[in-house]
Amino acid sequence: MTARKAPKADVTPALRAAIYCRMSKDRQGAGLGIDRQEKACRARAEELGAAVVGVYPDNDLSASSGKRRPEYERLLADMRAGLIDIVIVWHTDRLHRRPVELEEFIAVCESRKPAVTVNAVQSGELDLATPSGRMVARMLGSAARYEVEHKSARTKESNLQAAQKGLPRGGLRAFGFEEDKITHRKSEAAALRKAVKGLLAGESLHEIARGWNKAGLLTSTGKEWNASTVRQVLERPRNAGIRVYQGEEFKAVWKPIIPLEQHKAVLRLLSDPSRKKGPGNRPRWLLSGIAHCGYDGCELTVKMASASVGAYRKEEKSRPIYRCRSGGHLARNAVTLDAWIEKLAIGRLLMPDIQKLTREDTNVDLKALHARARELRAEQESWALDAGQPGGVKPAQLRIINARIDAELEAIEAQLASASQTNVLADIAGRDDVEERWNALTLDRKRAIIDLLMTVTILPVGKGRALTFDPDGIRVEWKTGEEAPTIPRPRGNRVLPRTKPAPS
Repeated sequence: MTARKAPKADVTPALRAAIYCRMSKDRQGAGLGIDRQEKACRARAEELGAAVVGVYPDNDLSASSGKRRPEYERLLADMRAGLIDIVIVWHTDRLHRRPVELEEFIAVCESRKPAVTVNAVQSGELDLATPSGRMVARMLGSAARYEVEHKSARTKESNLQAAQKGLPRGGLRAFGFEEDKITHRKSEAAALRKAVKGLLAGESLHEIARGWNKAGLLTSTGKEWNASTVRQVLERPRNAGIRVYQGEEFKAVWKPIIPLEQHKAVLRLLSDPSRKKGPGNRPRWLLSGIAHCGYDGCELTVKMASASVGAYRKEEKSRPIYRCRSGGHLARNAVTLDAWIEKLAIGRLLMPDIQKLTREDTNVDLKALHARARELRAEQESWALDAGQPGGVKPAQLRIINARIDAELEAIEAQLASASQTNVLADIAGRDDVEERWNALTLDRKRAIIDLLMTVTILPVGKGRALTFDPDGIRVEWKTGEEAPTIPRPRGNRVLPRTKPAPS
């Protein structure tokens, strides 16, 4: 008798399931929303008898922004490679909220035989291989897109209304302000005012950054300052009480830390192309880029020379030397020359006429200028409102009015900027303790004062005399005043002749 064969066991392989999770915003960075989605999707996979072969999490990425979603792209690649039978998600809007992405996803699903299916914890199975399944997917996609666009429109309208009211935007606390983004933080606001004053007086962004770090001031994120971050803070419109939304300016509800005209002076200064220097080119010596070669007029730069060149301290192996940028026309000991020019500057700041010059430079009624600027802006706003009324001013007339007001405002801002820049001498000129104040100045401030007071030209001398200091090889032309200080020579008992003032 022939034995019967035992029936074959059911060896149908389990569905290979991929779990896709996405969170648009993870404010705390903990990924808790992703974890909850994955847990629910794993439970659904168990219900379906599917084996999870991969989890694809895109955290803190929106499906509607158009930005790359690395894990979503990896999911599509694995689907094309035939590694996945079913995609499990919390909701279909986790996969896509843009119709173009949905169509691509449908095409990938249909390219496999049998087609890859989708199962959403919130809405069940979606068979994209059938017309009805694709119709439902497209309807859900359109609904998701509508919700995104509707939410975006509401958000934009809300943001615009907040800006028009001058209310602060969300986000981190701004430097100079408390957590409410309205109240000034006194220590930081004072530092901002001092920094703006110093910048307009010739101080560099690097010097301001060093000063803030030394004082223990940190950025809003708790980091130390550098020139770039200082620049960003000094250029902020909010410092002058301005709220900006999509390029349009509104009057803010908070009080300005600095006047508007001063803020504009800062913007003009920082946007000046002549300020731009390559990395590492920030001057480290008093006369770099200020003193000129008497041979061809080019600027001087500092290089280190060996001890055999112009020795003035035998124990040193090298020393800084001013040299002509365009050639070997001349060389001077940088330390000795800087010290000599500093003495000249101090002597000039002690002379009786310096205070008169300072008063003349700052002989501007700042209050009147600020008041006039406010009047002009109010007038401009009034005309703009009138243009929107029946029978109001016509567009062509409004353009003429605005051009007139803008021209006067520009002239006022130029006067205020000029007055701000004369502050380079305001707190040192004619004081009893000029030398003490001078020694406390930063290098940038000293350079600004020297550049304001004098033109320094280094003259060629005979061989063998280049690095032996001789004041006769230096021509100083004073840019202001008729007098020049008399300073004793560093060697010997001769006195430096009075240098002639710059021609008027």
